Amino acid sequence: MACGLQSEELNSNANPSAGTSHMMSRQFPFRQIRMTFLVLVTGWLGMHTANAQPTPDLTDVVPSDPVLQRLQDEVSANNPSLSSMREQLAASRARESQAGAWMDPKLGIGAMNLPANSPLDLNQEPMTGLWINASQSIPLTGKYSSKRIVAEAMSDATHATVDQRTATVTDALRKAWYDWAYLRAGVASLDSTIQLVDDLLVVARTKYETGSGLQSSLLRLQTERSRLTSQRVELEQNARNAGRTVAVLLGRTPDAAPSAPAGLPVSFSTIDPAAMQQGAERSPAIQAAEQAVRANDARVNLARQLWTPELMLGVGYGYRQDADNGMDRADFITVTAGITLPVFGGSKQGRAVEEAVAEKRSAEYRLRETQLYVSRQIESLVDEDNRHAEQIQLYDQGILPQASSTLASTLSDYSVGRVGVEALVAAERELLNARLQRLMHLRDRAKVRSSLAALVYRTDVEQTTTQSEEK
Repeated sequence: MACGLQSEELNSNANPSAGTSHMMSRQFPFRQIRMTFLVLVTGWLGMHTANAQPTPDLTDVVPSDPVLQRLQDEVSANNPSLSSMREQLAASRARESQAGAWMDPKLGIGAMNLPANSPLDLNQEPMTGLWINASQSIPLTGKYSSKRIVAEAMSDATHATVDQRTATVTDALRKAWYDWAYLRAGVASLDSTIQLVDDLLVVARTKYETGSGLQSSLLRLQTERSRLTSQRVELEQNARNAGRTVAVLLGRTPDAAPSAPAGLPVSFSTIDPAAMQQGAERSPAIQAAEQAVRANDARVNLARQLWTPELMLGVGYGYRQDADNGMDRADFITVTAGITLPVFGGSKQGRAVEEAVAEKRSAEYRLRETQLYVSRQIESLVDEDNRHAEQIQLYDQGILPQASSTLASTLSDYSVGRVGVEALVAAERELLNARLQRLMHLRDRAKVRSSLAALVYRTDVEQTTTQSEEK
């Protein structure tokens, strides 16, 4: 475009005898400027409407994106935070059998009644002997079974926590991906706007050089182009940072970001608020709170069983050496039995029961709080999704076409001198802002869907945990 205008300027300078009207008609191709503008606007709108295929029958609230799905699989497998929590889950599973095992038996050896004047002489005194003892503590109730139940409940709670953390990290990945797509689309919109301002700069410079335009108009357009360039640099830098965020979430180095997203999603499935509320029971947060209640309930049962004493059985065998005169000395066998006495039960076992009951009530209150929070969040996110849907429709059917028509009309008026450059810049800004606002609503709606998925849908980590345990 600029080359065409410069060529016309050279032709006019080569023919100084040409009339002023002829020179003006060759130097101000406003029709070409309008055509360029319409091509840019039509191309931009066509790029987005071409992607707006009929809404598929999606089973998930998150817009379908095969590339993003592969990245979600990668973040689930390689994110350091999730890998650490899966190892914690594996450790928790390993503690289950430990908690249910009895205390190890005790084995002891010793020498009894050795004479002080000759410790190594085993036949000097009749009561001197060598002993071997074994003892075992035996629970009189199912205390160790309760300990195993507590350990299993804690493992289930850890599993639910890992599941919740997986949903949170996956949500963070999706949102960083949508931010990246929005910033790249914003840079593309700025590029098309900068191209339009460049074309207008050629016209303004030509008018100024021929004496029919003001220098202030030229300077104003140059200032606007510099502002747009600055805005583009900022968006481009933010886009690179968004790519680094995605890379780190994937467990990569910041400079190993994946391929950039092709664009923002424009097709969204329909949300059934009632179905979302019913699906809230599958929420990782609620299930984690439910498992915490179950674990604390098992602790209460265990604390009550601590009142029951344990039976301690022991058996010993004592060897005695025969006397020097040949007299045979019989060996000894000892059998013992005893129980623990909870004499300090008021300050130990009783307080342990009170502690466990209080922890259980606290867990129940946290569960109720989580249920209310998830329910409120679902309603709030569904309302926000509807708001963004209405805004996107408003921009597609009203604001963007009106802003495009306003700029086209202002270009036409500027070509005949009816309006100044300020009106032209204002119309250009209005269209650019409308584009960016539409992109922002697309991004925010995709983020809302991601938040809903993180609230409602679980991510099964058991298979990944099993693989980690095998390693």
